[in-house]
Amino acid sequence: MNIYIEQRFPVIFDFRQCQFTDKLILTKPNSMRKFTLKSMFLITMLLMAMTTFSQTFPKKGLYEMFTSSTCDPCVAANSNLDFILGNNPGEYSLIKYQMNWPTGGDPYYTAQGGVRRNYYGVVSVPDLYVNAVNEDPTAFTQAEFDQYASQTCNMDIDVTASIQASGLISVNATINPTANYTAGLKAHMVVVEKTTVGNYKWNGETEFHNVMMVMLPGPEGTTLGALTNGIAVPLAQTCDMNTTFMEEPTDLAVIVFVQNDISKEVYQSEMVDVTPVGITTYTITFNVKDDQGNPVSSAEVELEAHAKQFTGSNGQVFYNTAFPRVYSYRIFKQEYDIIFDSLTVVNQNVVLDVVLNSPNAYLLYEDFEGSSIPTGWTALFTDPNEIYIAFDESIVLYRGMAGGDLRLVAPSIQMAHAQTLYIEAGQNNNYPTTAMVVGTVPEPTATAPFTELVRFIPQDVGYGWFEYDLSTYSGSDQYLAWEYDGPIGWYVIETVKVSDKTVNIGKKTASPLMAKCFPNPCDGYFHIKSSSKIQNISIMSQSGEIVFWSNPSEKDVTVDVSRCKPGLYFIEITTTEGVETQKLIRK
Repeated sequence: MNIYIEQRFPVIFDFRQCQFTDKLILTKPNSMRKFTLKSMFLITMLLMAMTTFSQTFPKKGLYEMFTSSTCDPCVAANSNLDFILGNNPGEYSLIKYQMNWPTGGDPYYTAQGGVRRNYYGVVSVPDLYVNAVNEDPTAFTQAEFDQYASQTCNMDIDVTASIQASGLISVNATINPTANYTAGLKAHMVVVEKTTVGNYKWNGETEFHNVMMVMLPGPEGTTLGALTNGIAVPLAQTCDMNTTFMEEPTDLAVIVFVQNDISKEVYQSEMVDVTPVGITTYTITFNVKDDQGNPVSSAEVELEAHAKQFTGSNGQVFYNTAFPRVYSYRIFKQEYDIIFDSLTVVNQNVVLDVVLNSPNAYLLYEDFEGSSIPTGWTALFTDPNEIYIAFDESIVLYRGMAGGDLRLVAPSIQMAHAQTLYIEAGQNNNYPTTAMVVGTVPEPTATAPFTELVRFIPQDVGYGWFEYDLSTYSGSDQYLAWEYDGPIGWYVIETVKVSDKTVNIGKKTASPLMAKCFPNPCDGYFHIKSSSKIQNISIMSQSGEIVFWSNPSEKDVTVDVSRCKPGLYFIEITTTEGVETQKLIRK
């Protein structure tokens, strides 16, 4: 008996001049007078083997979406794709890569997502690839989904994943080929968060689905050797998810897929939920009051990794899912103080009382409402440069020519009492070229010497808050002033506030700092000096992005933040005595 097994089947064998392909064919029936019991048993076993060797599986479609919370067309594209996929649970694998454009890009952009973007040659968002085939996500239909769902392959993937309370995720996968494949295919493991909220910007989306957190072991994947029919290939990876943009460890999924880098063909994918192990959740309650002790309703509360909420009539908001970690938060209401701070959840629920100052508590408060330059403010410009009120709610610094006067001066204040300067600004016509330069002058004239304090880059769409510490100011000038550094164009200021360090803003009393950060504000470098050994340093932007991390194991550390954009950051310092968070201003 001769048996020949080809790579892609059918199995062919000769037995008493009988040939078997997909079915039994008697090529010379007259030569076979009868089948013995042994012959029938052999035929049955061979047919069973043939069925196993030629087994195919439904190919689970791999949907890779390139998008951004700063992209207006992405809203409709994500809505349509999520609707289609939501009607077909368990029949797809979905990864969304948040991009760093347009207009500043998504806060959850990662360099790994950039590698994947270059892999496909993506030049704009939204952009969708289904099994590596480019599709229009806005016009994608159920019929197109069905076409991809009908595809089959000679490969199956089994995946399990779990995450510990420490944030360590473990992913195990087994590739089961039912055909032979040459060496060189790539296996990718991708961890996504099923719903995120912390990366919202201004395109109208408030939550985002299957956002890529990390690719394991990296964006290039794992190179596979030759795959042999029937021989399983195990894979395993781990990752500390605390180094990613992860919001909730109980809301993760893992996608594993196999792809040919030359043809881009995707052979198979699988998506499973990550199982949390030993993770306990806690609650966070904010009680917001004004400086007279009255509850503040409709205050905007943004807690890192959570959806924005507004205080009720009792001045309270409640978050029912928090994990042991440090969270940054922002609380704001028009005509009140703006609070940037952080809190730490350590194995218990957190209740935080926050006081917002009313305008009377400020040395300077201006929201530029009305049709003319506010009383006490001085606009100094040479035509065609101009400073004017727009839409009765903001002030515009417009440069109409290269050179010439363009300076906005605030009313005189007691700079010795100044604590913090807050500026709400944006609509930068020449982002990121034009800078809003803030300084002081001895008098409100165009010729008075201008002493620069800090410069910020307002965003091009919408508005953002900028903060500068004035508590260490030692000059004699009593006027704050704004200038414009950039080509012809404009930027817009919505609100200016200067808090008074002689007024108690009612925050909880801080414990003595275990570590000292100086200088603060800093230009490109600052130092951390601690009484105990520093185990970890993590620097986080206002959006929650980790921009620096190290584990120095020293008491004195110099940190390079020269690559960070000017603005406010939070430093989380872990020492042998505990964890504390401080603010850092990058000039």
